Amino acid sequence: MTPDNNNPKSIIVKLNSRSYKDEILAAIRRQKGITVDKIGFNTANSKIYINDHLTLHNQLLFKKTRDYCKTKDIKCWTRDCKIYLKHPRAGRNMWISDENMYSYINKFELLIVYQNVRGLRSKTHEFYISTLSSNADIVCLSETWLNSNVNSAELFDVNKYNVFRRDRDLLLGGKKDGGGVLIAINRKFQAVHQTNWSSEGICEDLWISINIGGSRQLHLCCVYVPPYASVENLKAHLHSVSAVRQSHEKDDILVIGDYNIPNISWTKHNSHNYYTALITTDGFGESLIDSFNYLEIQQYNGVYNNSDKLLDLVFCSIDNVFVDLCTNPLVPEDIHHKSLDIYLKIDIDDFNLKCRNTFYKLQFFRENYDLINSEIDKINWELELCNLNV
Repeated sequence: MTPDNNNPKSIIVKLNSRSYKDEILAAIRRQKGITVDKIGFNTANSKIYINDHLTLHNQLLFKKTRDYCKTKDIKCWTRDCKIYLKHPRAGRNMWISDENMYSYINKFELLIVYQNVRGLRSKTHEFYISTLSSNADIVCLSETWLNSNVNSAELFDVNKYNVFRRDRDLLLGGKKDGGGVLIAINRKFQAVHQTNWSSEGICEDLWISINIGGSRQLHLCCVYVPPYASVENLKAHLHSVSAVRQSHEKDDILVIGDYNIPNISWTKHNSHNYYTALITTDGFGESLIDSFNYLEIQQYNGVYNNSDKLLDLVFCSIDNVFVDLCTNPLVPEDIHHKSLDIYLKIDIDDFNLKCRNTFYKLQFFRENYDLINSEIDKINWELELCNLNV
């Protein structure tokens, strides 16, 4: 008992294994609590409370978070001494580090990973392993160099992602290799491939529409403009963007890709998150800037390549767009193309998800490795491998 009241003092136990701690807490939750008689004390069946030990700051923050969540019908909890909550519409776990995080609860953060991969045919295994551990909602790729000999299931878990591709048309491009774009969208989103929106010619653009609530759509385009494309080739793509924008004024548009226009200098706006372009005498640059300015679609990428150039651009009609250097590229980066993490913050009330996220935790420590090794030893490898030609 403490001197000030009759409540028993807390006992702090430090365990050597985090997984063991998780097992104990999970077991207690399954029992829906524990009482003193269950641990050997022959006294009244009063409850024992076992939780993560929080710092004083997190104790106060957790209390405020619980009070806040009660008013918003939101679940909150602690795990590994951190505070989390889950919005019933978004279905995502959100780490609360301070009270300022509350302002983000009513926004859904869409993560898009973009990379110019400079060919995937020789990197399929490495790429597949990377996508298994990726938490990207959407993956956009340019210069895939894919053809009909490569199945999308070699690149993505098709149970997790819907994969859409526009591989190079050798009859149009006149090149044997290169080009190609791909968009993979998590199956929790409703996505439609807009085949009629793709422009004709050698500029390879791929359009996907995503339902973000009611009749509102996010129209996503991934594009690759080859360096040998003419101004007329570029204008065909820009005409496609313009047609989508003007026929879907209430919807949002996001255009990502490699435009191969290094002669434009981009300057960050003083009070906004986007970048403005300095007009150049380059016909490509003028056409690009004039078109997107007219459509009121801004450019948000400020991550320069090793030559201090911006070849990969991110145009969006949504204000809350944040572009950052990707810390975990799906394949090793090309020096001319940085991999990007693109975040779109969309109001929860506007967003529409088919289902909630599913989180998987691999628990290798639970395996019986002695049994596994014993079973492997029973295999007659000479017999199994004798007829194989390696």
